[in-house]
Amino acid sequence: MTPATQIDTQMTPSAEAFIRRLYRFAAGPQAGFQLKVAKGGCSGFATEFDLVGSPDAGDYVWEHNGMRIFLNAQR
Repeated sequence: MTPATQIDTQMTPSAEAFIRRLYRFAAGPQAGFQLKVAKGGCSGFATEFDLVGSPDAGDYVWEHNGMRIFLNAQR
C-alpha cells in the first residue's frame, strides 16, 4: 500500500453518495472502494470498481471525507 498524501482530483457529490451507499456493505476498518483503470473498451480504457477488505500491494490509498479509495498504481 502506498499512502497518497495528495491526489490531484475531485469527487463529485453524486460519486461520493454512490461510494457511501456501497460502504454500508464494507467489512472492517481497512475496507475501501477500489478503482482500477485498464486498457480496453471503446475509448481505449475500461474501469472496474469493487468494495474490498484491503488495498492490493502497490495501491495508492486516498482518504476522502472518511472514506478510503484504493487506486491502482499501474500505468
